[in-house]
Amino acid sequence: MPRLKHFGLIQGLTIILFGAIVFGLISFIRLQQQPEPTFAKPVRPTVVVTLQQKATPQQQPTPQQQPTPQPAATAQQQPTLQPTISVRFANIGDYGWRGPHELAIANLVKSWQPDFIVTSGDNDYPTGSLDAIDNNIGTYYHEYIYPYKGSYGKGATQNRFFPAIGDHDWYSLTCAKESCTGPYFDYFTLPGNERYYDFAQGPVHVFVLNSNAHEPDGFLPNSTQGRWLQQQLAAATEPWKIVVSHHPPYSSGGVHGSINSARWPYKAWGASVVISGNDHTYERLIVDDFPYFVNGLGGNTPYTFTTPALPQSQVRYNGGNGALLAEATPLTMTFRFVNEKGDLIDKYTLTAGAPSSVTTPISATSGATVTHAVPTPLSVTSGAAITHAATTPISVTNPIPIPNCIDLRVAHGADDVEEKVADGSQYIDSSDLEMANDVDFRGLQTIGLRFQKVRIPAQAKIIRAALEFTASEQDNKPTSLVFHGVATANAAVFGPEPYAVSSLTQTTTVLVWNQIEPWTSVGGTYQTPDLAAVIQEIVNQPGWQSGNALALVVTGSGHRTAVAFEGKVAAAARLLVEYGEPQPACTAKFTNLAAVSP
Repeated sequence: MPRLKHFGLIQGLTIILFGAIVFGLISFIRLQQQPEPTFAKPVRPTVVVTLQQKATPQQQPTPQQQPTPQPAATAQQQPTLQPTISVRFANIGDYGWRGPHELAIANLVKSWQPDFIVTSGDNDYPTGSLDAIDNNIGTYYHEYIYPYKGSYGKGATQNRFFPAIGDHDWYSLTCAKESCTGPYFDYFTLPGNERYYDFAQGPVHVFVLNSNAHEPDGFLPNSTQGRWLQQQLAAATEPWKIVVSHHPPYSSGGVHGSINSARWPYKAWGASVVISGNDHTYERLIVDDFPYFVNGLGGNTPYTFTTPALPQSQVRYNGGNGALLAEATPLTMTFRFVNEKGDLIDKYTLTAGAPSSVTTPISATSGATVTHAVPTPLSVTSGAAITHAATTPISVTNPIPIPNCIDLRVAHGADDVEEKVADGSQYIDSSDLEMANDVDFRGLQTIGLRFQKVRIPAQAKIIRAALEFTASEQDNKPTSLVFHGVATANAAVFGPEPYAVSSLTQTTTVLVWNQIEPWTSVGGTYQTPDLAAVIQEIVNQPGWQSGNALALVVTGSGHRTAVAFEGKVAAAARLLVEYGEPQPACTAKFTNLAAVSP
């Protein structure tokens, strides 16, 4: 009997052990069948200061809200949208100018590992041409483009690059009724008609518009494109609806500024935010409790700002290039603007059903303009660096704008053109301006120069004026140049037709620049004698008003070669005008005031 007892005990232990093994195996198998847990992408820690900005009622989601199915879902996509799911995307604008600044911004953007990139236009400087498009875009962003048709790598397996059309892209496009062709459409494969379209990912729905005036479906709110946006916004179920276009409804930029035709009722239609470009600046504005971003610092030369800023402006920056990072969950969407050095310039968060928040560390250096909204004045000397995280207007400007003093450069590739005297053909994308005899290529030329947004009041007294050129070649040949104004109240862009420059009605007043000194220094600057009488005749034209464009026509003999807009934006032809009452700081800009008679 003792043996039987021991046997029973051993048998019992064996059964228990076997049961434990079976239970463990079953548990292990079930564990393997469980889905992977969802992790939100890390958000950089930051201090948050609450403002009064409210999210729109349409932005109120529930945690159970279902996402819009993606057309090309990846294996990692979760079937149910959870509050922890994050979509990260980057915005770049006015970036398509191959060089070190675009490279720096591309490296910055890639370091964020965004789910996709959306651009706010001007993807291919200077004219959207086929021969430049892959150099300007594919060099840096081919791994986000599908199908990629360039020569810089394999490309993406699904498209993660979504551009808006800018005015520079439009120069090489043609449309017949509703069908448009050109390098942009050959290079990209995009949803819808490819001119304006939408797509969704997770909690974000993006609507990309074509704000160019030549859009076949119109560019105003009551157009076919406008009605499409209204209907698509109303139908979208995602908590965050982002509208992207090239031309900014509101901007304090000193070159282009606000574009009234882009002021659509975005908020009333259900949008969450509007992102634009065109001005090469960064700015965040709040208009009627609705956020607008201007981001045109993707690689081209930064622009100046107007002074004062628009009253709706909260933060503005032009101290270098940068990009906008956005991270969205069903409950929050946070925007960060970071410059090419990695400095956080601005942070803004939209929270569904709660006040928005902002944290803005700002680093300002000499030559930059940064403005940030604050209740107390803060004075900062030129060259100082500030780090700021609050709700304070900080204005750092160097140099301080001078009253009654115009200092503008040619701001567009189509605004400095060479016209061949022999056949009237136009050359708009040269890197230099051959004045007035291109002996090696085109022969005698007529040069057209156009300056935008010339803020001189009508009938204002012009005290002095000059053009300044930056030499791109050394030259000491005997040269004389003749300068006429275009006798119109608001100069249009030079047309593509033959003799589009020389056929324009010109001022009766003329400046002849005889015996031009040798240009001995490449990169050196050389000013004309006084152009005041020519500018005076232009601003006295019936219909002239502050902010209009003026144009000048240059002819002559001999040879001097100046940097064009396409050669270097910051060295393009410069117009200096002093009007009204003399300002010593403005007068000091002029270096060649010798009077020259025709």
